[in-house]
Amino acid sequence: MDLSKIALLLFKAILQERKNSYTASESAYSIYNLLFWIIAGKIAESDLEAILHDFIDLTSRDVEEENKSGNIIHEYHAEKVFLEKKDIDSTLQKLINLYHYRELIKNQNTVKLDKFKSIYHNLPARDCSGFVGRSAEIKKMLELLSFESLTPRISIEGVGGVGKTTLVLDIAYRYLQAVKPCHSAFEAIVFTSAQPQHFTNKGIFPRLLRQRTLQDILRAIARTIKCPDTVTTNFKETYEQVYSRLANMPTLLIVDNLDALEETQEVLNFLSELPATVKVIITSRETTPFTSICLQPLTKTEGLTLIKNQAVEKKVELALRECQLLYEATGGIPAAIVYAMGQLAFGYQLADVCPQMMQHQGDFSRFYFDNSIQTLKGDSSHPILMALALFPKTAMFESVCNVAGVKDNDQALDALAKLQQLSLVSCHRGHYKILPLTREYALWELFANPEFASLLRKQWVNWYLDFAQKYGGKDEKEWNSYHELEAEWENICEVMEWCIAKDKYNDACKLWQYINCYTYSQGYRRNRLHYWDTPLNWLEWLIEEAQNRQDLSNTARIMSDYAWKLILIGQPQHLNQADKLLAESWKLRLYLNASEQANLAIHILVWYIQLNQFGFAKFWIKQVETILDDSYIEDSVSIRISLQLLYYKGEIYYKDSDYERSQLLFQEIVEQSRNIGWQRMIFLAKDFLADISIKQGKLQQAQQFLMEGMQTAQENRDSCSRAYMMRSLARLELHQGNLYLALSWANQAKASFNSLGMLSEAEETQALLTFENN
Repeated sequence: MDLSKIALLLFKAILQERKNSYTASESAYSIYNLLFWIIAGKIAESDLEAILHDFIDLTSRDVEEENKSGNIIHEYHAEKVFLEKKDIDSTLQKLINLYHYRELIKNQNTVKLDKFKSIYHNLPARDCSGFVGRSAEIKKMLELLSFESLTPRISIEGVGGVGKTTLVLDIAYRYLQAVKPCHSAFEAIVFTSAQPQHFTNKGIFPRLLRQRTLQDILRAIARTIKCPDTVTTNFKETYEQVYSRLANMPTLLIVDNLDALEETQEVLNFLSELPATVKVIITSRETTPFTSICLQPLTKTEGLTLIKNQAVEKKVELALRECQLLYEATGGIPAAIVYAMGQLAFGYQLADVCPQMMQHQGDFSRFYFDNSIQTLKGDSSHPILMALALFPKTAMFESVCNVAGVKDNDQALDALAKLQQLSLVSCHRGHYKILPLTREYALWELFANPEFASLLRKQWVNWYLDFAQKYGGKDEKEWNSYHELEAEWENICEVMEWCIAKDKYNDACKLWQYINCYTYSQGYRRNRLHYWDTPLNWLEWLIEEAQNRQDLSNTARIMSDYAWKLILIGQPQHLNQADKLLAESWKLRLYLNASEQANLAIHILVWYIQLNQFGFAKFWIKQVETILDDSYIEDSVSIRISLQLLYYKGEIYYKDSDYERSQLLFQEIVEQSRNIGWQRMIFLAKDFLADISIKQGKLQQAQQFLMEGMQTAQENRDSCSRAYMMRSLARLELHQGNLYLALSWANQAKASFNSLGMLSEAEETQALLTFENN
């Protein structure tokens, strides 16, 4: 008897066994499977057709009987029986599964049914051992992929290397590796990719198979879901077969690297016309018309976790600080982290890894940036991207346009929109930003094009000189709004640092002239010991360069300014340094105008007040008065200098316990300052008047002064002035016998002075606390 007859008898025997008993033995199933696989490799194609024909005849009669009893097999399971001449093993296995399935349906055994539902797929192996982060994105994707959601297509967007493909594969494998396959929403998962290359730590390798066209995608789908005869049919027939098959098969279709396709529009049209049984995930660096999930770099916690996992996997030892440096250098881009860790595993040093990544000819740059950025050359998108690289933080629209030299706003908006579509630039509340690695690549490109870089840098410096002149250059001794400078401060600092690095002395001097006032403002709000470190470094460089260039007027001016900041810090070492600078500056006073000479003399007299050397301080008061008498100074400037003299005279009288004369001077200051609208001087004078009132026992008057002063300090966000108010309130409560409140205000004042780096004032407040405790 030939094999076809044996197989046919086997079918009939099993079917008969099912008719006689609702429960088939496990041994029968085992023998059945074993015999089928023995026969499968030897049955001729013609014999297979005969067997299948007889089998379908037998099962169809059986279906009629089941229909009579109301037990109907679902359509999509019946469709699993079809002729596949090119795949005998697969077809026979499906026949076995169908037979088992019908037996289990007959016995209503749903538990055993689970294991016979399989998922067609062509997913590639994942190249990561563990997935880090993205919990919010995963949750959102799973919701959208549910057939309860009406969203048929999802676009995962983001810059190259941010983990789009890795995320999609993680989602796909979740469905494929479900504990029970029947819990998966899909019967098929099809992966297609237009990515032309693979990127590894050992280089870039071409992909042997990629889906560049709609025809390629159709073939990939057909192969995966086992459509018959698709190889020999034309495009229309292939399309119709695939569409018909997909219409009856819940399918997840993945189109990776949409932006690398050769027929993007045709593919988008195809995806839009797919049946409701298909869910589509697209990955793209560009924005698409579909529901999108935009991937951002990993958070610091996620990034450090990935670094730690990679370090364990690749046996690389890194300290926490080194991990943090690596995260900052890579900007939280997963591919960059993995690449960097691979380079470390190969023996490279951490300091060399990140610069190596961004080199133009480096594998990382070529793989993740070349295709995106090189295609921009020739239109306004490229200079705008290069201009954005000059900004360490976000940049305003006007800043970008001016630096890039793009005068047409509509053209600039179109260019920025294109950069956002490529995920190279992000926008938040009108400010634009590029990722750290994209910025580093662009800076490398500028380095390779010095003429273009020089033009952009010149426009960049000029823009911020004009910006700082417009919003800065104000009186540092008055409260002013510096919202614009504050928002752009980190970019301004970058300009100053670049001017210093490139020896652009004139530009640095101009910029400092405009932003000096803002640095004082920040000294009243932040820790001046730390915040003024950078400005003091700038001043050191400016002094040295001014001396080298014999620019004596700037030498004297900058020395005076440097000394004044040191006096305000007030520590012994700073006062000693200020003494030398003031002496050198005074020798050069003739190179200064009259108002600058007067201000220099005021700095010197305050230096003596800080040392409690009031005799010398009074001598310098007379020096200032002489300058005012003998020189022409504009009235608006002269009156402010005169009020400062009155203020320091009043302070000396107060510290000499001559409260009546001190009070008269501070009252005069308040009156004259009101006339010219000098709010901060009014506040300072009232602070002394409050303390004088406390000394004189006029506690209600003191409280009025202090309440007004506290409100004014808060309105102007002046933490320094607020700390002085709290210290005076401590004195007031002490005189009123409220020790608990006095201690509370004193402790708050001390904490504020410490946070501002005003250590001398903190020590004075500590002395007040000690007195109260005694």
